[in-house]
Amino acid sequence: MDIFVHAAQWFFNLFQTGGQIFISWTTVSVDSDGKVTGFGFLPTVLMLLIAMNSLIQLIGQDRMNGLAMKAGGNPFSRYLLLPFVGAFMLANPMALSLGRFLPEKYKPSYYASAAQFCHTSNGVFPHINAGELFIWLGIAGGVISLGLDPIQLALRYMAVGIVMNFLGGWVTDFITPWVAKQQGVTLSFLHRLTPLTGLNLLGYRMKSQSGLTDALDTTTTTYQIGVSTRLGAKTGGSLNLRHTNFDSNTSPYNESAVVASLSMFF
Repeated sequence: MDIFVHAAQWFFNLFQTGGQIFISWTTVSVDSDGKVTGFGFLPTVLMLLIAMNSLIQLIGQDRMNGLAMKAGGNPFSRYLLLPFVGAFMLANPMALSLGRFLPEKYKPSYYASAAQFCHTSNGVFPHINAGELFIWLGIAGGVISLGLDPIQLALRYMAVGIVMNFLGGWVTDFITPWVAKQQGVTLSFLHRLTPLTGLNLLGYRMKSQSGLTDALDTTTTTYQIGVSTRLGAKTGGSLNLRHTNFDSNTSPYNESAVVASLSMFF
C-alpha cells in the first residue's frame, strides 16, 4: 500500500513543482529597498510579442512579403538574413510562411534554416518560440545555479546558430536535387511578374515499381503552368492549367484540367 501512496505523492508533487515554476516566471523581483530588480519571463515574452505585432502593423505585411521576394537572389540573404528577420519579426511558426515567396527548389532549404533559427535565437529573444521556452529555461537554470550569466550562453548559442543554420540551409540546396532525382520529382520554377503576381511552372515525374512484376509498374508525368496573385490583404487566387499522363499496363489514362483556387489568410 505504501508504494501506491508514495507514487500518488510523487505524481502530485510533480504538478505542484510545475505550478511553482510557472508562478516564478510571472513574479516580480524586489530588493531590500523595495526597488524592482527584474521580472519573470512571461511578462517579457508577452511584451515582446505585442511589440513585434505592433511593428509588423507599422511596417506593413506587404513590405515583409517584398523582403522575402527579394531575398531569394543569393544564399546569404536566403538562409541568413530572411530566416533571422522572419524569426525575430514573425516568431514561430509564422517565420516559416515567408518561404512561400521563394522558388520551389529553395523551400526545403529555407525550412531547414528558418526552423533552426526559431530555436537558436530563443535564448536572446524568448518571444520567437514561446511554446518551447521551457527547454531554454531548463538549461539556463543550471547555468544560473553555477553562478554564471545565462546571457553569455544565449549570445554564444545564437552566434553558433547563425553560422550553422546558414550552412544547413545552403547544404540542403545540394541535397534537394539529389533527393528529387532519387524519388523521380522535378521541382517547379517561380517567376515574379509583379510584386504580388507570380508565374509558376511545374514538371513532375514519378515511377512506382511494385518489386513483384513489371506489369504493376506505373509512371506518372505531370506538367502545369499557372498564375497566382494577391487579391487583397488577406486573400489570394490562382489559375492553373495541368496535364497528367498515367502510364500503366492495366489502366493508363491522360488528364487535362483547369484548376482555379481562392485562398483566405487568417
